[in-house]
Amino acid sequence: MVSRMTFVLVLGITWTGFGCVQNQTLPTAPTPKPKSQPEPVVVRAKPRTKRSLQAVTFVAGGEMLEHDAEEKGVDPSRQMNLYDEARQAYQQALRIDPKHLPAYTALARVYMKMNHYDKALETYNQAAEKFPREFSLWVEMGMCYCRTKQWDLAVLSFKKALESDPENRQVTQTLGFCLARAGRIQESLEALQQVMPPAQAHYQIGRMLHHVQRDDLCREELRQAVQLDPEFVPAQALLASLDGPPPSANASNAANGHVQIQIEK
Repeated sequence: MVSRMTFVLVLGITWTGFGCVQNQTLPTAPTPKPKSQPEPVVVRAKPRTKRSLQAVTFVAGGEMLEHDAEEKGVDPSRQMNLYDEARQAYQQALRIDPKHLPAYTALARVYMKMNHYDKALETYNQAAEKFPREFSLWVEMGMCYCRTKQWDLAVLSFKKALESDPENRQVTQTLGFCLARAGRIQESLEALQQVMPPAQAHYQIGRMLHHVQRDDLCREELRQAVQLDPEFVPAQALLASLDGPPPSANASNAANGHVQIQIEK
């Protein structure tokens, strides 16, 4: 009897408890908040100041004057006057903003067009003091030194450019040509072999030596080229023109036009 009543009591308590559970709202687990995503980093360009905008305006004006100077049929005296006005515009840009690189390079270029190479080089060097790692600046300076046949200084400029872009093939090739013109044959060969086959490198050095009338050294380079590549026709043709009767027209063209030199002679 006691056991039965105990069972009923327990059952009643259990049922009552179950009913209470059914009628109650069970607590729910809190919804996890989404992980906050890091806000994207927005890199904003440094706003141009009024000073830099004014410099840009003067540079643009100078470039328009240069464009007018180079129009077909412009009188030479008028052309020089326009170049001079462009010079003044670039100089005004530098007075406004002494660190405006485009004004330096534009001023140096217009000096070159006016055949004032000393002033052009002075301008390039002023810019290089402020922008020592500017690749294009060193390249332009090197080409200006080539125009004035200052080969050793041109070499230094192109080497500075290659510090910023060591794998630049065009500048490496131009450096090789300048080294040859400076009489630094082994260095020239090392530079040119980075961008062309060894036979062609010897041939290009030979052409440079022929241009400066060093045919004794030219023959040595051409023989090296033919030894490395017995079927290298341009080297054979130029060597034949030095050692034997005049070559045929085709051979002469091959000797003189196989690869265009990219620096000023």
